[in-house]
Amino acid sequence: MGGSPMPYSPILLACASVGLISLVVSARTVHYKWTYDDIFAILKNPVVSGDAGLGKVMELDFWGYQLNGGDGWSHKSWRPMTTLLWRLLNRASLGRCEPAYLMHAGNAVAYALSSGAGTHAAWSLMELADPEGGGGVRFVTAAFCGALFALHPVHSEVVGNVTHGAEIYASLFVFAAMSYWAGRKAVGWKEASLVGALGLGATLCKETGLMVVPFVGVSEALVARRRGWVEFVGILVVICGVVAGGRGMLTFESNFSINTESNPLVGKDRWSTEWFWGVAEGHLDAIGLMMLPWAKKFCFDRVFEGSGKAAGLEIWIFAMYGSFLGLLGVGFIGNGKVTLLSLILFGTFYLPASQIPFSVGFYVAERTLYVPVLGVIVLVGWVWERGVVGMEKMRGGQLGAVALFWVAVIGVASLGAMFGDSVEMWENKQTLYERVLKVNGRSYNAMRGLGEYWHFHDTEPDSEKALDYYRLAIDSKGPGDELVVPDWAMAGRVGLNTLTLTGDSPGDALREQVGSWLKVSGGGSSWHYLQARAAHDYGYFLWWFDGRDEAKIEARGWFTGAAQASGRFPSLTFRESQMMLLNAGCSCWYTGDRPGGLTWFREAYVIGWEKVWANGGGQGTIAIATHNLAVALRESGEGEEAREIVGRLNEFAGGEVKIDGEVCGEGDIVYFDFVK
Repeated sequence: MGGSPMPYSPILLACASVGLISLVVSARTVHYKWTYDDIFAILKNPVVSGDAGLGKVMELDFWGYQLNGGDGWSHKSWRPMTTLLWRLLNRASLGRCEPAYLMHAGNAVAYALSSGAGTHAAWSLMELADPEGGGGVRFVTAAFCGALFALHPVHSEVVGNVTHGAEIYASLFVFAAMSYWAGRKAVGWKEASLVGALGLGATLCKETGLMVVPFVGVSEALVARRRGWVEFVGILVVICGVVAGGRGMLTFESNFSINTESNPLVGKDRWSTEWFWGVAEGHLDAIGLMMLPWAKKFCFDRVFEGSGKAAGLEIWIFAMYGSFLGLLGVGFIGNGKVTLLSLILFGTFYLPASQIPFSVGFYVAERTLYVPVLGVIVLVGWVWERGVVGMEKMRGGQLGAVALFWVAVIGVASLGAMFGDSVEMWENKQTLYERVLKVNGRSYNAMRGLGEYWHFHDTEPDSEKALDYYRLAIDSKGPGDELVVPDWAMAGRVGLNTLTLTGDSPGDALREQVGSWLKVSGGGSSWHYLQARAAHDYGYFLWWFDGRDEAKIEARGWFTGAAQASGRFPSLTFRESQMMLLNAGCSCWYTGDRPGGLTWFREAYVIGWEKVWANGGGQGTIAIATHNLAVALRESGEGEEAREIVGRLNEFAGGEVKIDGEVCGEGDIVYFDFVK
């Protein structure tokens, strides 16, 4: 690469040291519980924690839904290497320890390896762009960059939350590709092939890992321009197109739904003033998270209602944005190649989450900054290195160099303290939502989450605490607010949980309020999927809490309306649709409309076997649907078909399937408690 290359052993020592630091600070997470997205990506994922066969790893998305499920919902996130690793860890833990323990331990080890690899990548990039500027301290600079990367609070989410460890696994391939490419004296088809292979490996862990291919291509064309670069870049363009195209074909037929509550940009006219300022605010949040680490306490995903809510934070984010521009200016004056390389690194990996190419399901998620932050760190490290080298060349500048060294040490130590404080929030659901409430004391989602935490606690449920948080959540969505349908629907569901928990103790006022919320949100002709849920929940409310005989007839109308609408919404899972069909059948059956009940039970049975089971799970709902259809058929004089249906389920289960102690096909119609 020209100049005097750094001996290899010092940089390996720096990488190992950073890896050890990372392992020490992340080891505390091994006793953490499941939080937030872990519930869906791991506990409810049939490939990871269910009985789905190994082949389902390639068929289901990251969240356990069919990639191309017709009218079913899919996140379109296909990450088979991550899912397969979780599956192996889950099975390795059986009978030995809690799955959460082993998976958090795997995350910690992967983070140590990633931090070490990131250290080497930072060193390689600086050697490529500024091979003669190290002044004998480049490996120290690399260690400084690695420590900043390992201890940056923006990484606390991927370390503390197992689900987002996918970022870590992908980064191992990304950093390997960066180091390999940066260390070549010339480039060609062999180098492009290996970079492409590593990019494919990263993509199989998380989609954004593919961005290493355009990063390398753009950086080679604009910065390095070594022998063979034209051929090299051309091959990378082809590889990127093939991988991206193949990846898109996998999910071409699946439906994708974005949570509009989490992303206020969804639905806005692109390039409009409102959209532009929304994107700009998101970028300011991202810069603030990287340049002002303690801002992380205030910049949660919009789903937590925490971002931008803290008074006075905006001025600090703008200040950090100005500092970022100043850093770029200093960098370009000193060495344009290093600065440009840093910008390309930040920009290419930040682009998928920037809202510019397409809207995503969140506004600003700190996990998306896992790799981009290295671009900022490389620039910070290089500016620090130039300061140290410049001081050493000045007469009497040794003292200044020592001072800069201690500035680095203090900065790293401060980051470590903030990282430790930040990662604590991911210990369990309680710590997560309590931290959100410290930021936004009226966060509806946090109060509802804490209510559910104490309501459904595994070992020590606390009804009193659950009720308190439920009421706070309901009060935060009071009549004085300008609420849209999803707000009313979710508030009504929280109210139903409260009624289920307390029975008659809240009195008529709460029952009346819950009923009005659900009735308003479940009505109308323009149905949102949450309206379908609200209609179902209102039917549940009438059936169990109204007390009037005629209420059950009215409930039947709401149940059947929800069931009729359920198939139109990809955001409703097949299992949710099946539960709506089941309760529609129950309400018809017990109010005298037995033909209607039989029809709904048959639909629930069909969707159970053809859709729910095809997604690799749902044995419980399939058993209930089969039981109810068998009973309905038997009572309708279709005993032979009833025996055939029960026989199918018993054959599948390897024996007689029982519900509430009775063999499936005997006894009464079974209710399914959807709300709980």
